[in-house]
Amino acid sequence: MLILSPSKGQQQSTAPPGVITTVPEFLPQAKQLLASLRTLSPDELTALMRLGPSLAERTYAQLHTMELDSLLTAGSPALLTFRGTAFHGINARQCSAADLTFAQQHVRILSGLHGVLRPLDRILPYRLEMGTPMPNEQGKTLYAYWAERITTHLNKALAQEQQPLLINLASQEYARSVLRSQLIAPWLDIQFKEENGEQLKTVTIYTKKARGLMAGFFIRHRLRDPEELKGFTEDRYRFRPELSTDQVWLFTRPAS
Repeated sequence: MLILSPSKGQQQSTAPPGVITTVPEFLPQAKQLLASLRTLSPDELTALMRLGPSLAERTYAQLHTMELDSLLTAGSPALLTFRGTAFHGINARQCSAADLTFAQQHVRILSGLHGVLRPLDRILPYRLEMGTPMPNEQGKTLYAYWAERITTHLNKALAQEQQPLLINLASQEYARSVLRSQLIAPWLDIQFKEENGEQLKTVTIYTKKARGLMAGFFIRHRLRDPEELKGFTEDRYRFRPELSTDQVWLFTRPAS
């Protein structure tokens, strides 16, 4: 099982012919969050999400026109909706129907609004980061609202795997929403670094792209054995066993 962060960049898309889309598991909980957000004034929303005036105006309008009940029959597949750097690396529009079916079983996208999404779950474009300090019935943050639900969902999915393992390709902000101590499977962090002589450096934009490339590699090769991830060599990355542990695998490449 592989987890990803969502992206701010989103655009509605359609599923390829023959691909069956699905309803997000936590739609009722998402509707509760949406109802709470709609009680905020434009100024309160701006302060909560730390938005500029123009973006705040668009976000406020989006929240008040979004109809989540429409996802029961319509909407855009999550994996094809997100358009950030990582998702460009995945390039889901070039995936076959069989690839997307595999992704539906083995990939999850963490979400501030929906908690956790399967790739073919239908969504509407939204803006709500997991790190938003939003009071709710479970506590003062979205982590409090989602952590138990996300972890339970992942455990159910992991129980279906032949070799249960959670492969983390999410950012720290989103990975924090999983209660690692309650997982029924080991946790594996994947790191990407740039080589500069003897030094190794993390460059955020390159890491985002690499996460997407590895997720695409995982999907298109329909990997069943985690060891096969070590064969990932896209964009000149290579696995560094001498710098890796059982819990953290490091991939590096020469700096451009």
